[in-house]
Amino acid sequence: MNEMIKIDYNLNLVEYVNLSKDYTNEEKELLNRMGPLTYGGNITEPPLGQYYEDTGQYLGLVTDFMYALAIEMETDIVLKPMVWNDALEALKEGEIDLCDLTPSSERAEYYLFSDRIYNLDGIVLKASNNTELDSLGKLNGKMVGVQRGDFIIESLKLQGIEPMYIYTDNLTDALELLYSGMVDAVVGDEPVIKNQLNDGRFVNDYETLPEKIYESYVVLGIPKDNNALLPILDKAIFRLKKAGVLQKIQMKWLGSDGVSEAWRANEKMKRSVFVISALFIIVIYLVYAWNRNLKLLVDERTKDLSIMAEELEVILDNIRSIIILADQDGCIKKIKGDISQWHEISDENKVKNIDELLFIRKLEDTLMNGHGITLNRLEESISLDVRHINSIYECYITPIEGRSPLLMIIATNTTLERIQKAQIIHTNKMEAVGRLAAGIAHELRNPLGIVRNSTYILRDSYQAGDEEALAVDAIDRSIKRASKIIENLLNYSRLNDNGTTNVNISNVIGETVKFYKKSAQNKNVEFEVISDFDIQLCCDESAVRHVVTNLIGNAMDAIESEGRISIRLKLEDELVSIDISDTGEGIEEEDIEKIFDPFFTTKPVGKGTGLGLYIVYSQVSKLGGKIGVRSQIGIGSTFTVSFPATR
Repeated sequence: MNEMIKIDYNLNLVEYVNLSKDYTNEEKELLNRMGPLTYGGNITEPPLGQYYEDTGQYLGLVTDFMYALAIEMETDIVLKPMVWNDALEALKEGEIDLCDLTPSSERAEYYLFSDRIYNLDGIVLKASNNTELDSLGKLNGKMVGVQRGDFIIESLKLQGIEPMYIYTDNLTDALELLYSGMVDAVVGDEPVIKNQLNDGRFVNDYETLPEKIYESYVVLGIPKDNNALLPILDKAIFRLKKAGVLQKIQMKWLGSDGVSEAWRANEKMKRSVFVISALFIIVIYLVYAWNRNLKLLVDERTKDLSIMAEELEVILDNIRSIIILADQDGCIKKIKGDISQWHEISDENKVKNIDELLFIRKLEDTLMNGHGITLNRLEESISLDVRHINSIYECYITPIEGRSPLLMIIATNTTLERIQKAQIIHTNKMEAVGRLAAGIAHELRNPLGIVRNSTYILRDSYQAGDEEALAVDAIDRSIKRASKIIENLLNYSRLNDNGTTNVNISNVIGETVKFYKKSAQNKNVEFEVISDFDIQLCCDESAVRHVVTNLIGNAMDAIESEGRISIRLKLEDELVSIDISDTGEGIEEEDIEKIFDPFFTTKPVGKGTGLGLYIVYSQVSKLGGKIGVRSQIGIGSTFTVSFPATR
């Protein structure tokens, strides 16, 4: 119904119902209060309007429509012939009540628009021998006659076409300009141009362009402050359409009602076929649904099971743990999570058996050493920790009984949580120590400044070479040394925002060595720093300082008493390398692969947390570098840190 109404009236079903209602008492009272309505417009151009001197009357499409509208609304409408542009201005100022016009966004700023009353196209008329002007685009720069205030001016502008206009009060005057050769073309309403052309003097000498400027429609415009009149006009226009009056008026003056009956019939036929087809499909579907009712009951239960499986799948996907299901023979049935570091095969999809996973081998060793049992003989659930590739995994293993017994392994990487738990107290303590050190350093600078000022005054009291002057020099040297120590202390206690800066590696090594100078003297340890050049890296300075400090500190701890620590900075193969060697006790071969694991330490209880080298390894990785170690028992160890030279 909606589609049929849209074809006939260009309305939807709701609008159709609303417009079918009778005039309300308020609307009737408004018409009585307004009195005769005034229509202003150019009604001197047939077929839209023409004045007949013999009868003293105006006849035409607009005249007939206004008379019909007056009868429908049961009120008087006075026709006021006006120059078109003057009519628009009068409507804007509220001097007239109605004017027929083509709606546009620009005109919408000043007027309200009724429902459409008839269709209207804009065309171009030119001389037949003007072969150069063969398209709308050729109007650019041409002399064109046009009625002042015509919508066609706005339409051409929107299309990017800018002729040189000669404005007239009506199209008749514009055509006279064309006939006299003063313009190249005339643009205007199609029915007016064609009517005058057919009755004109030079009908065979002029022709219209096949390309239309616009295809639009005409509405009634009213002043914006008179919006109460708009629904009354729309009801009246709708009733005239419904009664066929508008179509008859257009057929009388234009020879067509704007929309052919053949088109209406064709559109209605297409929609009827669509509705019938839809009904036919619905009937077939209902028959089909009836026959498969029993199957739907089964499908409903299957769907419930499928939803449960999907929900379980979503839960498993969001669990950060790695879950493995395997049968009694170790064949993998299901894996959830990333196991890319758990096997030596490049293609993860080729892993078929849990024995192919390096992690599972370590898990079995841990299970055997701690509980004396293997995976394939496990009868009850068990939990244990497994260390693998610098990480600690908390594993839960449980056998699943059923038609096909399975083994489920859940492994959760708890490295970060454990590190955070172990470090939180240590971090707070170190932060407090750092703040205390910074505070002490700042406090020490004040008395040192006073001493420095005092020595400056004392220096003027003695001659160079005097015993007292030498004592003042000694005080100055001590003050400089103390200031340097304070500066280094501040550098190491200063909080860092992990930003990047240009870091001189040689300076970092030199400052760190100075920190351990006192400890080295107590242990009789000699430092050797070899660096033939200064090199700067753009990186996180605090991270580099932490790496160097930790490695030198470990080298000091490795030497019981009397030894050597050699630090060499070199550049080769596009790599900046730092070698830190000590003559300490060395590292056991079986411990070398574990030293970068978190919480692994060979130091006595209370001497180390086992996190130092793990954090060094993490910091070096973040800086894009690598770290390696070589060691021999009784000879010593060498840690090598390398960074890309491009950094």
